[in-house]
Amino acid sequence: MALPVFFLGPPAIAKAFIDRAQSLWVRKYALGIKPERSTDGDAKRKGYLLSAGGFKGSARVFDCNRSIVKAFFMSCGFKYGGELLVPGVDGFGEVKNVENIAQKAREAGSSFAV
Repeated sequence: MALPVFFLGPPAIAKAFIDRAQSLWVRKYALGIKPERSTDGDAKRKGYLLSAGGFKGSARVFDCNRSIVKAFFMSCGFKYGGELLVPGVDGFGEVKNVENIAQKAREAGSSFAV
C-alpha cells in the first residue's frame, strides 16, 4: 500500500477504502466467524507500506499510517512485511532528490519480493 502522509495520516480516500475492511474485523473478532481463508496475520501473504511525507523531522510522522496499515493488513489476512518510509518530500518530483533513494527502493523491493 502506497500512502502519502497528510496531517499525520493517510489521505481521506485511502482511509475510506481501509475503513471498509472493518466488516472483516467484526466478522472475525466480534462475531467469531472463522473466515474461509486465514486472516490471522500469519499467512504467507505479506503486505508492505510505502509512504512519503513532507515533514523533515522525526520518523514518528509515519506512526499513524503504519498503525492503520498494520490493522488493515491483519483484518485482510496479510502479515506486515516491511516498509519504505521517505520523509522530507512535499512537492512533485522531490523524491528524486532524496539521497540513495533508488538504492533504498531497490533494497525494499528485493526484500518485499522474497
